[in-house]
Amino acid sequence: MGILLKRYLKIIKPVSLLLALLTYLLGAASTNYLGSIIEAIVFFMGLIIIEVLFLGMFSLSGFFQLAFKPLMEGETPRQRLRLRAILFNSSIGLMSILVIAAFLLKIQYELNIPALLLIVLLIALALFFSIPPFKLIGSGFGELILAFMIGSLVPLFSHVLLSGTIHRLIAFMSFPVVLILISSQIIQNFNSFSLDIKTETNSLVTRLGIKQAGWLHNIFLLLAYLFLALGPLVSVPWRLIFPLFISLPVACLQIIWLQKILQGGRALWDRLVALSAVTVGSLTYLMVVSLWSN
Repeated sequence: MGILLKRYLKIIKPVSLLLALLTYLLGAASTNYLGSIIEAIVFFMGLIIIEVLFLGMFSLSGFFQLAFKPLMEGETPRQRLRLRAILFNSSIGLMSILVIAAFLLKIQYELNIPALLLIVLLIALALFFSIPPFKLIGSGFGELILAFMIGSLVPLFSHVLLSGTIHRLIAFMSFPVVLILISSQIIQNFNSFSLDIKTETNSLVTRLGIKQAGWLHNIFLLLAYLFLALGPLVSVPWRLIFPLFISLPVACLQIIWLQKILQGGRALWDRLVALSAVTVGSLTYLMVVSLWSN
């Protein structure tokens, strides 16, 4: 049972679910900062939609992934079949909850059209991400789609759902999050690189190559903070931006650690994966706190 739970948790990506929660809070924080009143029931129903959508997406993705390749080395066909049954049943149930929640929002709380369109777009991308023949997760482009969904579409959906409007502030805040999420995905690709090569699975790192992926990781991390520093030029107050740079030392440590590994240092990929999650999580959390406290 413990092994089954471990494999299930690897598929549903708890860290990604937590990051989706944080970026949803980012959209709510921008709504609060701009002076709109947040209805608690709408907030929580929107959060349920987001978490259920990603949980269902990862479950579907795992269901189809296990049909072609093992999740871990040494898996037996019986273990894979059992886990696939669990994933299929859970994905059907989760998608049903998603449709019901969206329907209730539309009927009871007059879900605005932009928010409804964003739900449709998120569902479409989730299906493209998860199921054949698209199955972007194994194409080398799935990492970009996932970063865009969590870092950009989720906070935009939250903001539009709660305020009924679109504001440039949410675009400004979400763009650096997308860049750092892509960097985090690259670290995860490095961690699974040997298994991806063995199973002939495409990822961003296998497509770009190790050296180019390392450079892209570093550039995106630094570009994210450079973009934030330009905030006053687009009328974003410095008082909102300055606290975000508390997370910069963590990002620099991530760059240094990756470079040491690529130069032949000890490959502590699990720890670097955890550090990359801390980098994007801390930046997003600081954004939420900065917006909510001003």
